[in-house]
Amino acid sequence: MSARLPIIRGALKVVASRLFVTRQAPLGWLVRVESEAPGQDSGWRIYSADDTPEFLDEDGSLVIIPFNDAGLIEPMIMPMYFQPVGTELRLVDLPQQMRKAWFDENSRDENGTLRELALDDALWDQF
Repeated sequence: MSARLPIIRGALKVVASRLFVTRQAPLGWLVRVESEAPGQDSGWRIYSADDTPEFLDEDGSLVIIPFNDAGLIEPMIMPMYFQPVGTELRLVDLPQQMRKAWFDENSRDENGTLRELALDDALWDQF
């Protein structure tokens, strides 16, 4: 029996990098801004690890998809849906530890070190 990924009922859409959506590059950053279309746009912006400013300036570099569809591409985003506007997270692959981890871009200390975001079962209980 395979595990089923929870969906978020009523989840709105996201603006996502075409490289992420087409699976040409893994997720790199998850940023939440004020919604540009309340009731439709969740405010989440999904950027791939390979996105550059030049790529993001190109027409067609960003697409609109449902948040739950983005979660099918990278399940690690699912517990982040309820984070507030201003959240800026980086997803890092830690191959030596055989896991991925979120790092909070707003948590840099005086040395520039990012804080790892701790996920616990309570986050999953929101589904």
